[in-house]
Order: sequence, then structure tokens, then C-alpha cells
Amino acid sequence: LPYLEGTSHTGILDTVVWVPNHGSVVVAKGKEHEVSAGGSTALPSPAAPAPDKAAQKIPPYNSDELDLLALHFTMVKILYVIGAVALIPPLVQIIEEARRGWDMHLTTIRNEHAYYCCVAQLMGDIPHPYPVIGHGIYVAGDSHSLSTAWQILNIHGNATPLIPKLVTGLKCWHLRPESVFFPKNNFYNVMASIPRGARVLYLFGEIDCREGIIRAVEKGRYKDIEEGVSVTIEYYLSVLQTLHLKNNWNIFVQPVAPVLNETREVVKVFNRMLKRMVTAISCLTYLDIMEGLLTA
Repeated sequence: LPYLEGTSHTGILDTVVWVPNHGSVVVAKGKEHEVSAGGSTALPSPAAPAPDKAAQKIPPYNSDELDLLALHFTMVKILYVIGAVALIPPLVQIIEEARRGWDMHLTTIRNEHAYYCCVAQLMGDIPHPYPVIGHGIYVAGDSHSLSTAWQILNIHGNATPLIPKLVTGLKCWHLRPESVFFPKNNFYNVMASIPRGARVLYLFGEIDCREGIIRAVEKGRYKDIEEGVSVTIEYYLSVLQTLHLKNNWNIFVQPVAPVLNETREVVKVFNRMLKRMVTAISCLTYLDIMEGLLTA
């Protein structure tokens, strides 16, 4: 495991390099530069239309075979989240034989595939050799929590790892008291794995901005985006305050990442209101980094 208190990670012998328009390539650690990786690393946006049928490369697998491949994608995701990253490269070699060249994002396992591609692109950024480390900061979030996973911050001279606490598919809206949707149960199961007195960084809300709030306004649940955002954030921050009191956590709240052109304006509204509402709560700290996430 990259994170083992009081010890040093033994090192990763192999890693994964993402090659645009090709896929994942397993190479010995330190030789990543020998792999050609020109072009764009962008994956299709969740909001982008599907290509013409004539241009689609649908994999020739039945539903059971797709499910089996999805399980392998999910194994890569789980190994990354728990820190068993040295086990990922040999699994990637097996997966790529079945994955490469097909439009997996047009299948029923597109979400599992997206996580796999995300991990494949992040593998090369894990520090090597991994330093001797102390107490980490737990990063609780949806898929966006993976981008900082296992990175090292230097805090007052101490190597501080960012430890992912992934809650797949969670909306802030799911945290309302009457909700019984499974991501809410998963959220509390994941929170139970964080020790008392820890530092915890939260970054939820992107899925709310992408689909939940907009749809609720369209259905007439709220009069406008601002009302939908306000109600959603109230549920979110209420839960964070309860967790702080119960666990004595030092809680930080990060703005939603403005990753999609299609939802960026909603994200700006969400983050503006999130900053105001978090700042008014003494036990929570807002990380005011929104401007650094925008190019214009």
C-alpha cells in the first residue's frame, strides 16, 4: 500500500501510460518517457452526442461478456482507491486485449469504463519512490476525488498523503434525511472508515450540477437554479456539521470542479453560494480555489 503509517512504500516496479487514440501501455517505472503519447488525452464528454452509427465501433460482446469486462474495470478502480496500485499494471495488460479499439463509452458499461480510463491516466503521476509519511488528509468525493489520490503535500515539512474516500455517484441531494438511495448508505459506510480527529476534504456536488438541479428546475420543483442550489447545499452542509460534531473532524470543503462546458454556468452559481454558506459555519473551512480552476 502507498499509505502505511510510519513506513515507506516499497516502490512500484511497473506503471501504466495512457497513449491517446490507443489505450493503456504497461512499462517499467522510470521508462515512461520511452512511450509515445502525442495527441489529446481527452475522453468523450458525458454530454457529447454519439458519433454516426457508421463510425461507431461497438464491441462484439454479449451482455454477460460486457459484465465480466465491467468487473475487471471495477477491480482496477478498487485497487487504486485502496492504494494497492502495484497490482494494477498486470491487470491492465489483460484488460487492454479486450478493450482496446472499441467504443466502450457507447455500451452499458460506460461508467465502469470511464473509471478505468481515469485510473489509467493517473497511474503515472503517483510519486516514486513513495516517501515515509505520517497522518494523511482524507479526500471524500465522487469520481473527482481520484485525481488527487496518493499525491503528497508538504505541510510544515511533513509529507502528507491525500487518501481517497470515494463515494461513487453521490449527489448532495442524496444526503437529505428522507433519502433511501444506495449512494447515501455507501457514503456513511465510507465515512465510517475515517478515524476520529482526522482532516477531511469534501468535494461533492458536480453530479448535482450536471443533472440533478437542472432537471428539478425543469420539472418545476424549484423556481430557478439558485433555489435548487440553495436547498441542495443546505442538505450537504447539514450532514458535514453532524459528522464534525460526531467525529471531531477538521473539515474542508472544496468547490465543484468546472469540468464540463455544458454545466459550467450552473457550477459557478453552485460554488458562489457554497462559498457564502460554508463561510457562515465556523466548524467548516472553504477552500477558495475556484478562480484557479478557470482559464477565463
